[in-house]
Order: sequence, then C-alpha cells, then structure tokens
Amino acid sequence: ISTASSDATTKANNALSSAKSYTDGQITTVNQTITNKVAEIKTTTDTITSKVEIIESTTTTINGNITNLQSKVNTVES
Repeated sequence: ISTASSDATTKANNALSSAKSYTDGQITTVNQTITNKVAEIKTTTDTITSKVEIIESTTTTINGNITNLQSKVNTVES
C-alpha cells in the first residue's frame, strides 16, 4: 500500500507540474498576442492622429464656415 500511495503521489505531482507548465505556456502566448495587438492599435491611432493633424492644419473656420485652404489655393491657381 505504501508503494501504491507513493506512486499515486508521484503521478499526481507530475500531472500538476505538467498542467502548470502548459498553463504558463498558454499565458505566455496570450500575453504576447495582447502585446502585439496593443502595438498594432498604437500604430493605427498614431497614423489617424497624424492624418487628423494634417487635415486640421489645412482647414480653417471663417464666420462659421469650414474652409479647406489647400482647395482654395488650388482653385485660385487653376
């Protein structure tokens, strides 16, 4: 009985260790995926912010009317 108990304990400990290793590996994979997606989102928001800044820098409001200065300049030059 002592040998059976020891064998069962060893198997249980091995199963626990394997389960912990598997779980740690899965958590690492999920963490890396999250990190990559956050970086992608940051890149996208930076791109959007840059484009908005460009649009804002070429747009003005005169007497409540929004005017795109670049369009006006191009129209005058044509």
